[in-house]
Amino acid sequence: MRLSFAAAVAALALLLCPMGTPPARAANLAPVGKRAAHKHYRLYVAKKHKHFHLVHTYPNAKAAHRAAHKYHRKGYRTKIRAA
Repeated sequence: MRLSFAAAVAALALLLCPMGTPPARAANLAPVGKRAAHKHYRLYVAKKHKHFHLVHTYPNAKAAHRAAHKYHRKGYRTKIRAA
């Protein structure tokens, strides 16, 4: 009984230690307001008179809009959809 409890405590400590270390990932997954943490922003790109195609998926709207400018310069139409 005592051995299994000690093993459980050690496993829990191992689980908790790495969790605290990466702050960058935690910031990405943190929900903004009431928005779900897993929401992505998909960037669709199309040439004139053509269908839109999914090019890339971004973790937040700012990153998606920043990337859209790259395609606008090349003469593409873009749209960003939250999913």
